[in-house]
Amino acid sequence: MSKLATRTQRITSVVLRYGLAVLSVAAALFIKELLRTYFDPTPNSLFFCAVVLSSWLGGLGPGLLASSLSVGLIDYHFTSPYYTTALSAEDLPRMIVFFLSAASISWLSASQKRARESLRQARDELELKVRARTAEFQRMNEELRAEIAERKNAEVALLSSEAQLKEAQAVAHLGSYEIDVLTGAAHWSDEIFRIIGLNRQNGALSRSEFVERVVHPEDRQYAIDRYDRLVHEAKPYNTQYRIMRPDGSIRFVQSMGEPIRNPEGAVVRFAGALLDITERKQSEDNLARLNRTLQTLYQCNQALVHATDEYELLHAACRILVEVGGLRMAWVGYRELDVEKSIRPVAQAGYDEGYVESVKATWEDTERGHGPTGTAIRTGKPSWTKNIQTDSSIAPWRAEALKRGYGSNISLPLMSDEATFGALTLYAKEPNAFNERTLEQFTELANNLAYGVIALRTRAQRRRAEAALREAQAELAHVTRAMTMGELTASIASDVIGRIRALFKKSGDEKALLDINEVIYEVVGLIQSEIQKNRVALGMALALGLPRVMGDRVQLQQVILNLVMNGIEAMSAVTDRPRDLLIRSDPYESDKVLIAVQDSGIGLNPESLDHLFAAFFTTKPKGMGMGLAISRSIVENHGGRLWAVPNNGPGATFQFTLDVGIEE
Repeated sequence: MSKLATRTQRITSVVLRYGLAVLSVAAALFIKELLRTYFDPTPNSLFFCAVVLSSWLGGLGPGLLASSLSVGLIDYHFTSPYYTTALSAEDLPRMIVFFLSAASISWLSASQKRARESLRQARDELELKVRARTAEFQRMNEELRAEIAERKNAEVALLSSEAQLKEAQAVAHLGSYEIDVLTGAAHWSDEIFRIIGLNRQNGALSRSEFVERVVHPEDRQYAIDRYDRLVHEAKPYNTQYRIMRPDGSIRFVQSMGEPIRNPEGAVVRFAGALLDITERKQSEDNLARLNRTLQTLYQCNQALVHATDEYELLHAACRILVEVGGLRMAWVGYRELDVEKSIRPVAQAGYDEGYVESVKATWEDTERGHGPTGTAIRTGKPSWTKNIQTDSSIAPWRAEALKRGYGSNISLPLMSDEATFGALTLYAKEPNAFNERTLEQFTELANNLAYGVIALRTRAQRRRAEAALREAQAELAHVTRAMTMGELTASIASDVIGRIRALFKKSGDEKALLDINEVIYEVVGLIQSEIQKNRVALGMALALGLPRVMGDRVQLQQVILNLVMNGIEAMSAVTDRPRDLLIRSDPYESDKVLIAVQDSGIGLNPESLDHLFAAFFTTKPKGMGMGLAISRSIVENHGGRLWAVPNNGPGATFQFTLDVGIEE
C-alpha cells in the first residue's frame, strides 16, 4: 500500500473517531432536550453515556473531546444563567467534578478497550499458535499414519511378492531359476514347470535332469557346451534352444542369466530367467516365409515374362520355388482324360528321388485320388496336408513322403476357362508350412502360371495356324495357277482338298472343353463392322445351360465366322426386305449341340445342294469354293456334321453339330 493511501486511511479513521464523539454528545443533547418536556430536571447521565460510547469506540482522545463538549453544553443549556458560557462560582466545582468524572470514565473505558483488544490479540495469537501446533501435530500424525500405512503396505507387498511374481511370470511366459554350480541342484519357478510341461509335485529337477529330459535331443549337446563355457567365462549369458514337452510338442525358449561369485571370485551359482519365445519364433518364421513367397512370386513372374515354351516355364517355376522359396520339392502334373484319369508329371524340381513317379497320382474319386493333387484337379480348389505324419488323406504315400523329409504339402489347380487342366504341388520340410495366410500368395502364383501356360499355348497354336495358313495359301496359289493354265482335273482337286484337310490334322488340335455360346460371342465381336456396313439386323437365340463341347477354339471360330460372312454376302443384293441374320444354339439329340446361322438372303438353288460343300464349287461371282469345304473338314474333324437347308421363307440356314465333351 502507498504512503498516500496509508495517510488517507489514517486521517479518515481520526475523522470518524472524533466525529463519533461529536455525534454522541449531540445525540445526548437531543435526548435530554426531548426528555426535558417530561422531566425536570433531566439527568446529565446521558452525557456520561456519550463519553463512554466515544471512549469505547473512539479511544481516549474522542472520549476527552466528548467530555469537553458535554461540559460546555451542560453549562450553556442547563446551568444558570442559561444560554451563556458564564459559569457561577457554585457550579464550577460541579463542572470540574463532572469533567474529571467524564475524563476518568473516558480513560477507564479506553483502558478497558485496550485491555480487551490486547486480550483478544493475545487470544488470537494463542489460537494461531494452537492452530499451528495442531496443524503440526496433524501433519506429524499424518506422516506417522503414512509411515504406518507404508510399513503395512510393505509388509503386504512382501507377503504377496511371491504370488505377484508368479502371476507376472505367467503373463509374460517368463520363469526364474537358480542353479548351484557345485552340486548341480536347481530351483525352478512354477512358470518354468508350466513352460516345460512338467508337474512340480513329481519331484525336484536338477540341471542335468533338465538337459536330459527337457532339452530337444538335437540341441542337447549345444546346451551342455554352452553351460560349461558360461561357467568358465563367468559372464552374463543369453542363449536360445528348443525343448520337448512330454506330449511331444516342441517349444522355443530363451535362457538369460548372470553368474554369482563367492568372495574368492569363483562362480558358485547361476540366477536367470527362462522365456517362452515360441510365438515370437513362429511370427519371425512366418514373416521370413512370407518374404520368400513374395520373392518367389516376383521371380516366377519374371520367368513368365521371358518364357518362350510351356515346359520351360513350368521347369523354371519349380526351380524358383525350391531355390528361392525354400521348398523341399515342387512338381506340375497335367490331367489326363484316359480311363485311369491319371496325372502326368511334366515338370519337377527339388529333392524327389523318384517320388513323383512312385505316387501314381490320379484325379479319380477313389482313395488314391483323395490326395492333395487329385483333389485339387477334381474339385478345382486348393488342397493341402498340414502334417504328412498324421493326416489320413495322404496315407497311401506317407511312408515315401516321410522318407524324403516332407513335412507338409499343398496342391493348387491350374485352370483355363473354369476347367482344371493340371495342378502345381509343393512340399515343405516343416509341418504346417501352408495355411490360409500363404494360400493367397500361392494361389496367385498358380493362376499366373496357368495364364502363362495358356498364353504360350495360344502363341504356339497361332504360329502353327499361321504356318498352316501359309501352306494352304501356297496350295491355293498352286491351284489358281493350275486353273489359269487349264490343268485342273477332278483328281487334282480331290488331292488338293485332301492336303488342306491334312493340314488341320497336322496343325495339332488344341482341344479343350468350350462354352460354344462364348465362342459365338467372340466371333460376333469380330464382325461388328461388317454387320453395320451391310446394314444387317443380327439376332441371337442362344440356349442357356448348354453342356460344354470338346473342340479347338480357333478352328470353331473359323467355321462360325465363315458361315456368318456367307450369310451377310447372301443378303447383299436384298433391297425389298430386312436383312435379318439369326444365330442359334440348341441341344441336339442326347449328346450333341447344334449351331445354326439363318439368313434372309437369296436362298439356295435346289440343284446346287448336292455340290454345295464340294471343293471349288461356288455361287459367288468372285468366290473360290473353298470356305464351306474347309468348314466341313473342320466340323468332321471334331466328330460333327455340317449341312444346309432352305428356309420356309427367304434365305437359307447353315447348321452343324458338335459332340458334348466329357465333364469332370
